[in-house]
Amino acid sequence: QGYDAIAETQSAKQYLDDHKNTGKPFFLMLSWGPPHAPYHTAPEKYTEMYDSADIKLRPNVPDSMQGRARYDLAGYYAHMSALDDMVGELIAKLKEDVLSDNTIIVFTSDHGDLLGSHGHYKKQRPYDECIRVPLLIHYSGQDSIKNGLYKAMSNAEDIMPTLLGLSHVAIPGTVEGVDLSSYLRGR
Repeated sequence: QGYDAIAETQSAKQYLDDHKNTGKPFFLMLSWGPPHAPYHTAPEKYTEMYDSADIKLRPNVPDSMQGRARYDLAGYYAHMSALDDMVGELIAKLKEDVLSDNTIIVFTSDHGDLLGSHGHYKKQRPYDECIRVPLLIHYSGQDSIKNGLYKAMSNAEDIMPTLLGLSHVAIPGTVEGVDLSSYLRGR
């Protein structure tokens, strides 16, 4: 298997080229697979960045799983570093095309991975490692998001009404979820 996230990023950059001069709003969503099992499929450039012997584990990883957990976390971190570079490429493309001041960027995930914590792998347990995922939103446009780190409870169903709120688009009454756009603007 190839590393599809790189190809998807290149396709996304082409999509931006195709839409940058239309004068119309656009929506681009990338649903990258990594970081995910299999953990050791990131390009070599990224796998070389992490030595499993140097990986620090959470104290809740049982002794019997520590070797495997370190090894798999090295691969997981390699995937994360690759994605970080790809997000950086897309942000650079938005800046290059003078789209960054009128584009909302959201980075999130649907779940985490235990990776040995509590003696388990994958996501089927209600521990922080599975359910506390990043939700990063950036918008520096006319009605920009106030800078800061916000600790607020949110769910996936809050993303769509929040994006509509940031875009000043009416939110249908049937939408389940909370518009957090005022909160993000510091109100």
